[in-house]
Amino acid sequence: MVAAPAAAQSAADGGTLGAGLSFLGDEGGTGVTVDFAKPIKSTISGRALELVGDVSFHRNGIDGFGTDASLTNMTAQAGLRVKGPAGDKVTWHAQVLAGFIRSSFDYEADDLTNELCDELDVDCDFGDSDTGFIFTPGVGLNYWFSQRTALRAQLDLLINDDGSSTRFWVGISRRF
Repeated sequence: MVAAPAAAQSAADGGTLGAGLSFLGDEGGTGVTVDFAKPIKSTISGRALELVGDVSFHRNGIDGFGTDASLTNMTAQAGLRVKGPAGDKVTWHAQVLAGFIRSSFDYEADDLTNELCDELDVDCDFGDSDTGFIFTPGVGLNYWFSQRTALRAQLDLLINDDGSSTRFWVGISRRF
């Protein structure tokens, strides 16, 4: 009996969980991305259509020179993914997600700067946040080094009313 390659078995599994280190472009910072994909339709050729849920958290902090500032971005999205084999140990996928992004900016002055601000009767600590709709097309590759575990690299384009940014992430993908 010959076992089917890992790339062709994806439709028979209960889903795939991916998690990894991610980098949000345009000074968005470093963070983590986690996604879960559940097959809903598959073909003989090993291609599959999946439902996908994706969450991510990114932070970019600036500390020093009398300040402590941070930009935080959190996303929660869902959508569809098409995937298929690209060789014996490699699979590709393309996906379209939509959901929400929450961006927050916080600035806090240090003790010395706060003393100066108090003398001038100025509030030196401030922050702002915004929640909006996001649309994210993306592509990725998985290298399956075992039947259930792969190394993943993925590139996404996050588009919202404030413009667009890229997200690159690398991590582990695990079949269940």
